[in-house]
Amino acid sequence: SNTPVNAVSANIKIPTSVFSIESVTKEGSILNFWVSEPRFSNSNGAVVFEGVSLGGHPGGSADIVTLNLRAIQPGNGTVSIGSAQILANDGQGTNITGALRSGIFTINPAPLKEIKPVETPAKKIEEIKIEVPTESEQPQKKPELNAPEIMLSV
Repeated sequence: SNTPVNAVSANIKIPTSVFSIESVTKEGSILNFWVSEPRFSNSNGAVVFEGVSLGGHPGGSADIVTLNLRAIQPGNGTVSIGSAQILANDGQGTNITGALRSGIFTINPAPLKEIKPVETPAKKIEEIKIEVPTESEQPQKKPELNAPEIMLSV
């Protein structure tokens, strides 16, 4: 709504059969003082936080926290807000939460990509000719073996 806000708290439930929680960040949040820093648990699929916007926020669309989820298998999952509270910046902390809604997500398997073989041109093999003289062209020398000489000194 366009009502000025100064505090927000929430307990968000993530279905652990479909998602794992990778991280929860407060970057870009309108909350600048954290009573309870954003934290999460993959064992029970919970994200909790509680913070205040010192000086208030004028209302309208705004980021509070960012959840980074990883799909772990195909299926449907409902991300729900188990409990939450939004307080107005009216000096009285009026509860302006309103209706809490869930989001239903469908995770589909990634489409298989067709793998095309890479066509590489055949390498040209060059023929190398080595000419070896035949026996008739070049007579071979017969090996000569000499008996070793043994010298005795007396």
